[in-house]
Amino acid sequence: MCSSDLANEYAANGGAAMARGTPAEAVALSIFDLRPPLTTDMVKARYKELVKRHHPDANGGDKIAEERFKEINRAYQVLMEILGAG
Repeated sequence: MCSSDLANEYAANGGAAMARGTPAEAVALSIFDLRPPLTTDMVKARYKELVKRHHPDANGGDKIAEERFKEINRAYQVLMEILGAG
Protein backbone atom coordinates (compact mmCIF):
# COMPACT_ATOMS: atom_id res chain seq x y z
CA MET A 1 0.00 0.00 0.00
CA CYS A 2 1.50 3.36 -0.95
CA SER A 3 1.40 6.59 1.03
CA SER A 4 -1.45 8.06 -1.00
CA ASP A 5 -3.50 4.90 -0.40
CA LEU A 6 -2.93 5.26 3.33
CA ALA A 7 -3.97 8.91 3.26
CA ASN A 8 -7.12 7.96 1.32
CA GLU A 9 -7.85 5.23 3.88
CA TYR A 10 -7.65 7.79 6.69
CA ALA A 11 -9.90 10.17 4.81
CA ALA A 12 -12.43 7.38 4.26
CA ASN A 13 -12.41 6.62 7.99
CA GLY A 14 -13.34 10.14 8.97
CA GLY A 15 -9.80 11.50 9.06
CA ALA A 16 -9.52 11.10 12.82
CA ALA A 17 -5.72 10.94 12.78
CA MET A 18 -5.44 13.82 10.32
CA ALA A 19 -7.39 16.06 12.67
CA ARG A 20 -4.43 15.88 15.05
CA GLY A 21 -1.78 16.81 12.48
CA THR A 22 -0.82 16.95 8.85
CA PRO A 23 -1.68 14.23 6.35
CA ALA A 24 2.01 13.26 6.34
CA GLU A 25 1.88 12.73 10.09
CA ALA A 26 -1.27 10.61 9.79
CA VAL A 27 0.34 8.47 7.09
CA ALA A 28 3.51 8.07 9.14
CA LEU A 29 1.52 6.94 12.17
CA SER A 30 -0.37 4.48 10.00
CA ILE A 31 2.80 3.04 8.43
CA PHE A 32 4.28 2.54 11.89
CA ASP A 33 0.93 1.37 13.33
CA LEU A 34 1.41 3.68 16.32
CA ARG A 35 -0.94 6.02 18.15
CA PRO A 36 -0.12 9.09 20.24
CA PRO A 37 1.37 9.70 22.68
CA LEU A 38 4.68 8.74 21.10
CA THR A 39 8.16 8.52 22.51
CA THR A 40 11.44 8.50 20.63
CA ASP A 41 12.16 5.01 21.96
CA MET A 42 8.80 3.69 20.68
CA VAL A 43 9.42 5.09 17.20
CA LYS A 44 13.00 3.80 17.05
CA ALA A 45 11.98 0.30 18.19
CA ARG A 46 9.17 0.08 15.64
CA TYR A 47 11.49 1.45 12.92
CA LYS A 48 14.04 -1.28 13.61
CA GLU A 49 11.34 -3.96 13.37
CA LEU A 50 9.98 -2.62 10.10
CA VAL A 51 13.31 -2.09 8.33
CA LYS A 52 14.43 -5.61 9.19
CA ARG A 53 11.23 -7.04 7.74
CA HIS A 54 11.10 -4.87 4.61
CA HIS A 55 14.78 -4.36 3.73
CA PRO A 56 15.30 -5.19 0.03
CA ASP A 57 18.29 -7.43 0.83
CA ALA A 58 16.11 -9.48 3.18
CA ASN A 59 13.52 -9.85 0.41
CA GLY A 60 15.68 -10.86 -2.53
CA GLY A 61 15.70 -7.38 -4.04
CA ASP A 62 11.90 -7.31 -4.35
CA LYS A 63 10.78 -3.93 -5.73
CA ILE A 64 7.65 -3.83 -3.57
CA ALA A 65 9.78 -4.38 -0.45
CA GLU A 66 12.12 -1.64 -1.66
CA GLU A 67 9.22 0.83 -2.04
CA ARG A 68 7.87 -0.14 1.37
CA PHE A 69 11.37 0.36 2.82
CA LYS A 70 11.46 3.88 1.35
CA GLU A 71 8.02 4.66 2.82
CA ILE A 72 9.20 3.46 6.24
CA ASN A 73 12.24 5.74 6.06
CA ARG A 74 10.10 8.74 5.08
CA ALA A 75 7.65 7.98 7.89
CA TYR A 76 10.52 7.69 10.37
CA GLN A 77 11.77 11.14 9.36
CA VAL A 78 8.31 12.64 9.83
CA LEU A 79 7.78 11.04 13.24
CA MET A 80 11.21 12.01 14.51
CA GLU A 81 10.55 15.58 13.36
CA ILE A 82 7.30 15.61 15.33
CA LEU A 83 9.20 14.47 18.40
CA GLY A 84 11.89 17.09 17.87
CA ALA A 85 14.57 14.45 17.47
CA GLY A 86 15.01 14.71 13.73
